[in-house]
Amino acid sequence: MGGGATGQLAAAYLRMRFPDLRIAVVEGPHKNRPIVGESLVEVSVDFLLELGLGAYLVEKHYPKYGLTYYFKLNIDDPADRTYVVDEIPTAPPLLSFQINRFTFDQEVRRRNLENGVQLIDGTVAGVDINGGDGTHSVTVHDPAGQAHILNARWLVDATG
Repeated sequence: MGGGATGQLAAAYLRMRFPDLRIAVVEGPHKNRPIVGESLVEVSVDFLLELGLGAYLVEKHYPKYGLTYYFKLNIDDPADRTYVVDEIPTAPPLLSFQINRFTFDQEVRRRNLENGVQLIDGTVAGVDINGGDGTHSVTVHDPAGQAHILNARWLVDATG
């Protein structure tokens, strides 16, 4: 449940890890919401490399080399502009990236469609956990307002 970055990446991972599993992502209405850029850290990039997104990141997004932290020495004195800078002394073995979330999200969604993930346009209206036979039921309202019931062994809530 949830067609944003988290839901799409979860679907991509599950498709890769369990290729015989049927996977569906329920996406709510696409609203014109502001999407900020994303500054990834190395462990996130490692996961994206595992998903096969390495060449895409290198070709379409900006690399960055580790994190830089700024610590204010005297936090109680606004006039004191002295900071300690803590940063990586050399380039790390694994790059990180500053990504454009709009294009990144589109690419992961496109790859999921290509890899057989079903995308369902609708809004989750209800969830029934452990419906007696070991499955869970999700009530989804389609764009016309009609209710549909989806049954699943597993649910991932990535609705934010």
